[in-house]
Formats: sequence, C-alpha cells, structure tokens
Amino acid sequence: MKNRGFTLIELMVAMGIGSVVLLLIATMLVRGTSLFRTENDEINVQNDYQIIRNQVDQVLMEAKTLVIEYQGDDTIIYTGYLETGINRGFSTTNKTTERVIVYDNDKNTLYIGGDYATAKNPGNMISNMVANFTINIDSSCIKQELVEGANVDYCVNPVRVKLNIDMKVKADQTNNDISSEYSINLRNKLTKIDIYTTTDANDALGGLDNVTSYEVK
Repeated sequence: MKNRGFTLIELMVAMGIGSVVLLLIATMLVRGTSLFRTENDEINVQNDYQIIRNQVDQVLMEAKTLVIEYQGDDTIIYTGYLETGINRGFSTTNKTTERVIVYDNDKNTLYIGGDYATAKNPGNMISNMVANFTINIDSSCIKQELVEGANVDYCVNPVRVKLNIDMKVKADQTNNDISSEYSINLRNKLTKIDIYTTTDANDALGGLDNVTSYEVK
C-alpha cells in the first residue's frame, strides 16, 4: 500500500491546532510570570515596610528628646538636643541618643543617620518606596494647665507617638501598597518636644514659620 503523505488541508488543520496550542502555552507563561512578579512585589514591599517599622521604632524608642522639623519636602526627626547653626548639629553638652530620621517626600525616600548634614548619604537610605511618612504626638498625651491666666499645653510621660506609614512599590512595577497608622509608647521619659517648620535651610532656629513646644512632665 502506497503512503500518500498529508494533504494541504490536513497540514493547514494541523498548523491551526498547533497555533492554538502555542497561544495557550504562551498565555499561561505570561500569566504565570505576571503572577510571580505580583507576588514577588508583595513580598518585597512587606519586607521593606517591616524593616522601616523596626528601624524607625528603634530610633524613637531610644529618644530622650524629640524635635520634629518640617522643611519643604522634608520631614526631619531629631532625637537629641539641637544647637543653632548652619548644619543643625547636635549639642555637645547635652548628649542623649542622637539620631536623625529624614523623609524626603519628593523622592519617597527615608534615611536614618547620625547627624543632619550626612543623613541623606546613600549609605543611610532605608527605603525609596515610602509614599507617605507622618509623625504626630498622640492627643491622649497632651494635657492643659492654667498658667498666669492662659491655658498651656504640655505632654505627659510616657509619650505616645502616632506614626502613619504608607508604602508602595515603584511606578514601573505593580501597584501593591501597604498603608498603616499605629502608635508606640516611647521607652524613655522625654525631657523636651519641639515641632516647627522652617523656611531657612541654613539655620534650624531661624526663618521659622511656626513653632510648637511642649514641656514634658
């Protein structure tokens, strides 16, 4: 019996079936890759968020003073006494646990360093995926007393600090994010809390728009 081979129609049918199979395989590979990337991004942002929480909490828990500065796009948190001057350096006479947390809102970047002048060095970067970072004194810690006929706010120890951290992956990846607002009780008794904004980047205590100081009791 002679072998006829394949007819043109049979070849076309076989090619059509093969194309469908290849398309299904390609679709499964694309979906699998996308799912892997999404899960990987979720793991990365969760890990990054946990690292930020741990390091920020550790710095704040060791604080004995707290100075919060809002300067343009930066939120700066000092945990030591400040001196006046161009570098906003720490006092050399009142040594506490001097650390600086700097959040650059424009670049979504968070740093932790030993002083303001070098805090933004690449080696001090904790994350560049922070969409929002805010810090406030919990209202439960703020009390009032009458001083010379006027109500004056003060804080009570242990001071409770409220943090709001909003994490997201970079724009060229998937849109996974983590938003969290939580409070922590600071371990040490604070002696001072100052919150201010400044228009003069060269002098922390000059060019101030608004200053709020709390005595801590």
